[in-house]
Order: sequence, then structure tokens, then C-alpha cells
Amino acid sequence: GNNIIVSRREFLEQESKKKADKLWLQVQEGSVHKGTVTAVQDYGAFVNIGGIEGLLHISEISYERIKKAGDRLKVGDQIDVAIKEIDREKRKLSFSLKSLLEDPWTAAVGNIKIGAEYQGKVVRLKTYGAFIELFPGVDGMIHISKLGTDRVHRHPKEVLKIGDAIMVRVLEVDKETRRISLTMEKEEVDYTKELAQLKEDQDKSVKAVPSHLENAFD
Repeated sequence: GNNIIVSRREFLEQESKKKADKLWLQVQEGSVHKGTVTAVQDYGAFVNIGGIEGLLHISEISYERIKKAGDRLKVGDQIDVAIKEIDREKRKLSFSLKSLLEDPWTAAVGNIKIGAEYQGKVVRLKTYGAFIELFPGVDGMIHISKLGTDRVHRHPKEVLKIGDAIMVRVLEVDKETRRISLTMEKEEVDYTKELAQLKEDQDKSVKAVPSHLENAFD
């Protein structure tokens, strides 16, 4: 008559809570954890790191621009994530995956030469200019005044559309702000040296004419 009724579900929930409480005491911003993707939404993915769950926002999945989290992740994926932010009062975590990846800017900036031309893809259009992807994860901007036409435009969409492959020239690279200024205008050729050399050659030719023949050219 001394039967004991045990709820396995309640026991597992209590164990899970103990594990989560212990993990909350250990987690720190910047620490890296193995996790499992538990849900995927367009704006990001939810990842469980062994008892507690957090959000991996779409902007923290990759350096490359992606339209929705499902383009890169699916439920059940095992991934490493770094803790970006911790709200201990609300028990909320935000994760980053791209912070564990190689920064494409670091790899590309050494190969980008001022004045050089590159083929890029139009990825965004704003009233003030167009953003061009030069390399995966590395964008530059063409100001609306540098679209390479003689007309004045109110919006870059009058000349470009998303997805266009275009040739651009690098005007400036700001390593501190990670900004690259581009243009579609053709480079103006400086003929100053050529003209100076031509004049010098002409002067030498005149001096080489014998004095008794100079009148023959009058």
C-alpha cells in the first residue's frame, strides 16, 4: 500500500531547469558554445546551447547579405556560436556566427587598388547612391553624381537595378570606416606629359634646321 507515483516529465523539467540555471552562471559575452538550431524564422534562428536558448539574428549569420535565415540554416543544424549580448534579468541571449568567420574585408582590402576597375553587382539602391558588391561580404558605394552619365538623376534606379553586373572604378578606400567609394565615370586621361614631350621634340627639330634654310620655311 506504499506506492510511490513519480512523474518522469516533471523530473526532466526540474533537471533541465537546474542545468539551465547552472549554465546562466557560466555564460559570458564572447564565449563560444556548440548549439543546435531549434527554430528558423526569416529574421533569424533560435539556437539551444545546452539548456538555454537564444536568437541568432540574420545580420549575425554571415558577412554576405542573405534574404532570410532559412537560406543558410535549418532546424537540427549543429553550429558553433559566440554570445554577443546577455540580458540576465530577462534571461535573453543573442548569438553571432559571423564573428567566428574570417572577415572578408580583411582579406579583400589588401587587393583593392585605388584607380583599378572591378566588376561588381548592384545589391542596394538609395536616393543618394548605389551599393555594389565587389567581393562576397564587401560592398562599395557609387554616389548618385558618379553614375557615368551626363544627365542629373533623382535616383540611381533611373540607371541601375538590383542584380545588375557593372564595371566600377575605385576612387577611395577608407580602412577605418570600412568604406569604399566607387564611380562609373571613365577615368580622365592626363596628356600633360605627352604634350610636354611633343613640344620638347618640336623645339629640338627647329634647332636642328641649318640657319641658311630657316628662310625656306617662311
